[in-house]
Amino acid sequence: MAKFLDLFAGCGGFSVGLKKAGLSSVGEVELDAWAADSLRSNFPESRILEGDVREFDDEVIRSFIGVDVIVGGPPCQGFSVAGASQFGIDDPRNELPHWFLHWVSILCPKIAIIENVPNILTKSDGTTSVLEVIKGEFERLGYLVVYKVLNAADYGTPQQRRRAFIVATAPGVYFQFPEPTHVVNTNSNHDLFGNLHPYVTVGEALSDLPPIEAGEGTDDQIPYATSPMNDYQKEMRKGSDGVKNHIAMRHTSRLIERFKVIGPGQSLKDVPSEHGQIAKITGDAVKKPFKSNNYRLDPSKPSLAIPASFQSLFLHPKLHRNLTAREAARIMGFPDNYEFKGRRTTMSWEKNLSQYNQIGNAVCPPVATALGRSILHALENATSSLPSGSVASVAGPRATTLTRSAPLPRITSLVDTEIESELTSLGTKILGGDNTTFSRQGFSVPNATLPAALIFAASKACPVCSSEKAPFGVHAGEIPFLISKENLHSLQENGQDHGLDYHLRALFNIPHQVGHLVGEQLAELGLVELVTVVNQRTGRRVRGMRLRKVDVIPASLSEALLGKIALSS
Repeated sequence: MAKFLDLFAGCGGFSVGLKKAGLSSVGEVELDAWAADSLRSNFPESRILEGDVREFDDEVIRSFIGVDVIVGGPPCQGFSVAGASQFGIDDPRNELPHWFLHWVSILCPKIAIIENVPNILTKSDGTTSVLEVIKGEFERLGYLVVYKVLNAADYGTPQQRRRAFIVATAPGVYFQFPEPTHVVNTNSNHDLFGNLHPYVTVGEALSDLPPIEAGEGTDDQIPYATSPMNDYQKEMRKGSDGVKNHIAMRHTSRLIERFKVIGPGQSLKDVPSEHGQIAKITGDAVKKPFKSNNYRLDPSKPSLAIPASFQSLFLHPKLHRNLTAREAARIMGFPDNYEFKGRRTTMSWEKNLSQYNQIGNAVCPPVATALGRSILHALENATSSLPSGSVASVAGPRATTLTRSAPLPRITSLVDTEIESELTSLGTKILGGDNTTFSRQGFSVPNATLPAALIFAASKACPVCSSEKAPFGVHAGEIPFLISKENLHSLQENGQDHGLDYHLRALFNIPHQVGHLVGEQLAELGLVELVTVVNQRTGRRVRGMRLRKVDVIPASLSEALLGKIALSS
């Protein structure tokens, strides 16, 4: 059975759908404590890691080796594409896609999927788009990338919710996005060929739930109001004798009177002035209320998209109150036996994700189910023989060493073969073997990179770096990895990169980004610790290493290496 790992799992919408499609969960990773509680409650057989994806060391990540699929929705709200190889992480949320890719680079799944809002495909700084950044990083790992915006209503969810899915596949794995199963219900196109169902409506989704009034309900189980009235309700009720998380918000009498005059498809902007919104401070009428506030859902149509903060936005299609968490879960496509933990609502300044937040942030399970079936089809039909020139096998995109036709420019004046020989000898001694290279994630890396990395990190007058720009050649014990560009010429000419990756690739003419691989190897040997450090050129925090031991490097070798370096033009 194909196995998946869900990063940034939230309350588990992606996992619910993939499991229904027939995949097996090996783990969910989630930072928020209440969302993690929801995962534990609903996936007792799965391994739940509660914490920040950036804080788990590589040994923990490697414990998931063998996983076939990695999915997740890394937050990209503040995404900047400035400094593309570092993912522009002025906003801490921006580095999360980088960490999704870090997990992918270690685990080498056959398929990886990033979910996000549609504008992730178009957002740009004017020259480079977010999509180009993510696509480029996947391609450097050996993956093929396809992407598409899917509407949840097209896959049987009673909600018009459009989300982008970026799918990366290993060579030999050919993924096709699922075809819609549902279509808008019009006389002209409904069920034209007998194989499409009409969109599921809000009325169809909610009509069998207990019709509680404002202030009523409970988190405990409540019996259904009626027998199931349609196929969607039958599907949602599988394995359940009632519903939980069905508590209606309390409303003032003034609000309830307002709700009574709002019809389907109408909102606060449509009410008479006597029922309008009043500013809290001045007591004046609000002339331009938010158009979606107090929006009454139309029972004959799918819902508008449910956002994370929807608790005061949408009205029940018939009752005079906002939606309960269970009603929103029905509109998202969560089965009724899925129980949400944590408080029902929170204030904006409170830390954890409420039930409403968890539901509004989730991937719609019916969409995940459709994607899961496409995933299984792709895995079942994966080819073992790859096209000519492929860089990987179906087992993972890093199964062989990459080669490039054009050599990279290298640091010149390192003509003393004795120094290079000493670096190799010391690196072999550090590793405790006889080989002159070590293998990591399918790549052959020179042993000489290990002592060289320590020398560069310790340097207070690094000749590789510009003496006129930060960090002015001063590493002083820590250095960022900074995946460098394929062509190093512009970086060398402009002094724009002081990362370990750049130093090592220019020194040894290595055809692949290896800075992080060398850092991981040194961390395993106890010589460094993997940390986030400040990129002194940009002021951003990025992944790197901090020295723990440098007494393994003879001072004479360090001085000889740094004294011989000059950059080629």
